[in-house]
Amino acid sequence: AIGVLVATTLSLIALIVGTYYLLGSYSKGAEHYYRANHDILTGLPNRGLFFDRFSQAINQAKRNKSNLAILFIDLDNLKTINDAYSHDAGDALLIEVAKRLKASVRVSDTVGRIGGDEFVVLLLGSDTEAHVLQIAENIRQSLMKPVSYEGNELTSSASIGIALHPMHGE
Repeated sequence: AIGVLVATTLSLIALIVGTYYLLGSYSKGAEHYYRANHDILTGLPNRGLFFDRFSQAINQAKRNKSNLAILFIDLDNLKTINDAYSHDAGDALLIEVAKRLKASVRVSDTVGRIGGDEFVVLLLGSDTEAHVLQIAENIRQSLMKPVSYEGNELTSSASIGIALHPMHGE
């Protein structure tokens, strides 16, 4: 009976240790995947993940004969803010821009950061051109609101380009 108890105890210890290492390995894998596919500063999908989602969305839109839109957003004065205040101020602005962009669209839409001051928004199943233009205007207005940083009011604006599928082609 003592032999069975020792064997059972050792088996349970081995199972617990194995589970611990397995979960640790899974956690590290998930962290590596996240870091490889997301912008570290904003947490948004990076260029690679965004274009993967876009590719899937365009194929689905073709299959379902549905619409989608892409908004390309370029902040107009990030360099000026970096030079006048600091790169930390510019980073604070980028983080706030990411939050405002996400708040301006549905959870099912994708907001990504593809460059230093360049963001993209993928709107799935966009009903009409007017609807997309209204979303773009809401985003533009949101991005014009000042961002507070260490007692300073940082102001920015954005240029927004819009492409609609299938109206504007592939």
